[in-house]
Amino acid sequence: MFVVQDPRTGVRYGYDCIRCGACCRHAYEIVIRTSDVERWMHRGREDIARGLQVDLKSVAPAALIPLSWYSAHDASREADPAGPERAFVASHQAAFDGLASFLLECHENAGTGGTATGPLVPFWFLPGVDFRTILRPKNLGIVKRGIELGIQYVMIMAIKDACAFLEGDACSIHEVKPADCAEYPVKEQLEREPRAMEKFLAVCKGIREAG
Repeated sequence: MFVVQDPRTGVRYGYDCIRCGACCRHAYEIVIRTSDVERWMHRGREDIARGLQVDLKSVAPAALIPLSWYSAHDASREADPAGPERAFVASHQAAFDGLASFLLECHENAGTGGTATGPLVPFWFLPGVDFRTILRPKNLGIVKRGIELGIQYVMIMAIKDACAFLEGDACSIHEVKPADCAEYPVKEQLEREPRAMEKFLAVCKGIREAG
């Protein structure tokens, strides 16, 4: 039995995974950790990469920064091509070019999956991509590199309106599932998201008050 404490009330709950699949349909985002990727690579589970996607919220700041950059750093007004304003814009443009190249060349655009939700806000440096787009990594090495670059990966939920690895009511990768799944509900997420505990209590079928 696992025990989790409600950060709002202090009440402790015990729960066991009964493999009902409920959390696989209704859980919050499952974030992939470097340790997950390394474990999968060690076990030769390249197939798992097909069920992952870029969390575009983790690159969202990059889409918004230019709004302030170019108002504060108008390189066109600077006559010297080696001037600081031109150098500032050029260096960040190069960084964006590198990020765009990594995201577009190393990931498959799988559309929106039909059930994805989110703002229809395009990324100025990613043609054809908005917040609903599913960018699926081509292999686990790409996921590891992306995490090193500060990109966050999550399980794909939009294609099946459930975790990509849910088959019937069972997890098809139960023996190697991500740490977020094994530790569900993740303590840090319960503390960070006010409604996470409420959702957990409503979803989990193996929960009971621990006293």
